Amino acid sequence: MVFSRLLLLACLLVAATAYVALLVLLDMQVRTAEIAFGAGADTPDRLDIELELHEIDAVRREATLRVTVVPSETMRGARASAPNTDFLLVLRIGDEVQDLAFPANQRMPTTDLRIDLEHGSILQYPFDRYDANMRWRAFRGTPTQRGAPIPIRLITYETSAAFDVPMREAKLSSPGDVTVALNARRPVMIRWFASAILVSMVAVAISALAIGGLMFTRRRRVEAALLGALCAMMFAVPVMRNTLPGAPPLGVAADLLIFLWAEVSVVIGLMLGVASWARDAARPGVS
Repeated sequence: MVFSRLLLLACLLVAATAYVALLVLLDMQVRTAEIAFGAGADTPDRLDIELELHEIDAVRREATLRVTVVPSETMRGARASAPNTDFLLVLRIGDEVQDLAFPANQRMPTTDLRIDLEHGSILQYPFDRYDANMRWRAFRGTPTQRGAPIPIRLITYETSAAFDVPMREAKLSSPGDVTVALNARRPVMIRWFASAILVSMVAVAISALAIGGLMFTRRRRVEAALLGALCAMMFAVPVMRNTLPGAPPLGVAADLLIFLWAEVSVVIGLMLGVASWARDAARPGVS
């Protein structure tokens, strides 16, 4: 009895310590620090390109970038948000090239671009990560008549939502050429939360096997409450699976390693309990 109480107290202390450690170690604030690459702010004729990661589709390995272009004071036309010359913005990711043309003296709207991500797979959830190298260039003129390059300054914002997406300059930039490496991975909080749910599935599976095994070996009596608990566990495991952050599609590695076998273990525990009930229950008409 004393050992059981000490063991319970130790478990509670470990859980409380882990909870406090998570609160201290995890950064729960949204970071909005501005990071600039390429031309400096003192470059007179330049284009400021603001990048905001709007969405990441891990299944398709795609990301949506919201692009806002702002000309410097010396390049502004009749309107504050319009350039005084035609220019072309070119984005290259791997073998894919996207062109954005902006006519002179016309307002430049915010544009959403879909880009492909590399070196990652949703199968590795919740530890999946994705990369992309983006090469940005700007030229005076039109897509058919490309002129001299224009210095650009690329501005990004660190954010923490479904993914952490730090960016860094992949190499030294030249006028009109900025190459940035994008590395997307799930925040620590989401990885911890998903791991905790997966570990909980394992705990439920072990509990179901223990209940069914103890009843089948006659170490515990067959009780309706325990059979009902096993039935509830069978439906609880899929619910836990669907509460994973981001709810990845069925078939990821965590499903094959944990979810599938947790559900099978619960079913085996229930079958052992039912077999024990059928074996030990009194027959009709027999006292």
